[in-house]
Formats: sequence, C-alpha cells, structure tokens
Amino acid sequence: MVKCSECGFLALRKWGNSQLVEAIKDYRESGQKPLPIYYRDVDSCPICFVMAYDLVSEVEESAKQRLPNESGDWSGYNKIVIQKDRECPPDNKSFGFTEYQQGFTPKEHREMLDRKAMLEWQAAREREDKGFRERERISNKRYRIIELVLVVITIIVVIVAAFIERGGQPTINIITPNPSGVTIEQQP
Repeated sequence: MVKCSECGFLALRKWGNSQLVEAIKDYRESGQKPLPIYYRDVDSCPICFVMAYDLVSEVEESAKQRLPNESGDWSGYNKIVIQKDRECPPDNKSFGFTEYQQGFTPKEHREMLDRKAMLEWQAAREREDKGFRERERISNKRYRIIELVLVVITIIVVIVAAFIERGGQPTINIITPNPSGVTIEQQP
C-alpha cells in the first residue's frame, strides 16, 4: 500500500496556464496550499499526473461527507485524500506509484521512469544479443569442423581416384616400333 503524499506524480495545477507543478513537501504533509511566494496562482486541490486516481473528485466527496468548512480551507480534505493508503495503479494499465524526489516535477518523474525502463530494455536486449552471438559462434565452429572433415575426405577421394585411373602403376612412355612396317620417308 502506498500514499499519494509519497508519490512523485502528485501535482498541483496553476490557474493561468493549467501547468502541473510539483507538490512540495509542506503540502504533502499538511494538504495546505503552498505559500504564494513560491506557488502563485496554484490551486490547492491535488492531481494525479498519471490519472491513476481522480483526486479532485475524492476531495470533493470528502468535503460533502463532512460539515462544510466556512473558512474555505480545504487542507484537511486534501490531507485525508493524499495520505490515504492505496493500491497503485488500480488497473495495472497505467503508470503507478513512483517515489517522490524533491525538486522534480511530475513530468520529470515520468521521464525518470521512462529512462529507467529504456535502460532495462537495452540491458535485456544486450544480454539477448550476447547469448545469440555465443550460440552462433558455437554453431559456426561445428560447421567449420564439418567443412574441414569434408575437405579432407574430398582430397583423399581425389588422390585415390587419380591412383586408380592410372591402374595403380606408374605411367611410362615407351616408344614402340612401327608394327605395320611402313616407313615414313623424309623429304629433303
């Protein structure tokens, strides 16, 4: 079980440009809107960057179940929602919990996860490639041995065939006399 207050995907939304910003440590502990010095025009309602949970609806539901807060301070409702124990991700289809690292936006937390996944994929691919190359090396070695044996057998067969063709005897060129008794005259 995890808590949104410990997750790097917990964010707050700026009013002007709808940009998601980091929920700082004080907000994670108290649910209170950050001081305007640091977070000008920031809504106090928590948002899950990867949309694993609809935190805004949960805060509104929490507020409906309790007495209305006349001061307009929703920090208690925010705190209940972001510190609730959860199973994340609920559907196992989206990105889930990632440990919060101070100073990083939710987008940067997502990029860290993407980079980590890419490095794991690359390492697995390299291991797979190394195994493939080793299997190829062993296979090629077998084929080279078979080739060598076939070449040696071929050379032996050629030598034996040449020996048999000569009748097993060395060939001697002997000039034989003309059996017909015909003489060839030489012309001057």
